[in-house]
Amino acid sequence: MRTKVFGLALALVLVVGLFGCGSSARDTSTPSKGIIGHWRNAGGLADSILEMYYGPNSVTWIGKDGTVSKSDYMVASENQKLSVVTLKYKDAGETTYLSSMSWQVKDPQTLNFVSDHYDIDISPVATFNYVDSKQTP
Repeated sequence: MRTKVFGLALALVLVVGLFGCGSSARDTSTPSKGIIGHWRNAGGLADSILEMYYGPNSVTWIGKDGTVSKSDYMVASENQKLSVVTLKYKDAGETTYLSSMSWQVKDPQTLNFVSDHYDIDISPVATFNYVDSKQTP
């Protein structure tokens, strides 16, 4: 009897585990969806930023010195062919979006900060690697 209960419990754990794995797939169907998650600096000119946490409308930057900065953003444009999204940012308390940055979702694991003139030169200014799906630290 104990063996049957143990076998049934093990089967239940495996089924729940399999269903759980399937539901956590990351949506990278567009650059604006692919940017969502936790990213770590892999090198380049943005060396003051260690990690970034992108949510659907906000980002948290963690500096190498431990400083934390938060900003809201909106999608200014998206280029599906080049996998580039240009985001406009505003600081907390601000009413207008002041600055913009263009990001190339190179593949599901690599995010490149590129020039706003990416149509002329898409060379990455900095590269970030995907860590996990966390949207806040």
